[in-house]
Amino acid sequence: MTTENHKKHAIILDGPIGVGKTTFGRLLADRLAGQFLDGDRFSDPHGPWYASSLSTNRGIFTASMTAFDATSTVVIAYPMRCLNWIFLRRRFQAAQIETHCVGLQASLENITGQDRSRRLSVSEIARAQHMIEQGYGARPFNTFSFRTDTGDITTVLDGAVARLGSVLADGP
Repeated sequence: MTTENHKKHAIILDGPIGVGKTTFGRLLADRLAGQFLDGDRFSDPHGPWYASSLSTNRGIFTASMTAFDATSTVVIAYPMRCLNWIFLRRRFQAAQIETHCVGLQASLENITGQDRSRRLSVSEIARAQHMIEQGYGARPFNTFSFRTDTGDITTVLDGAVARLGSVLADGP
């Protein structure tokens, strides 16, 4: 599916560690003929989240605007706190870019399953559980939420593309 319209769309994938934001995001961007950005690439891994939140948001926004020079859709994988969402949504809206937050959810058992290609450390597992408890992937500001543990990635992706089609279509 390509987004054959003139609107620009930022699709932010929210969810806990290990839910599949990066894998899903890369595939979604390919399917939508868009570009993918890993939001973690812009964060300071050595500092606390609250110290790097603004610079991370700015980095994501700046890289997105560069990507919009070549495409109408940018898919961003980054767990959303409310303040991140407010910042990015306002920045994108000011640039006349429609912004959608898509929540990705999965059970901790599936996130840590032995059949997963990514092995999480003990601290990442604890963080994933904490993020699930905090509602990552199920935020009230999400346009949609999808479970990544309900089928193979292609089936989940097909469902997401079908649901996103309505918000990516040109409106009045």
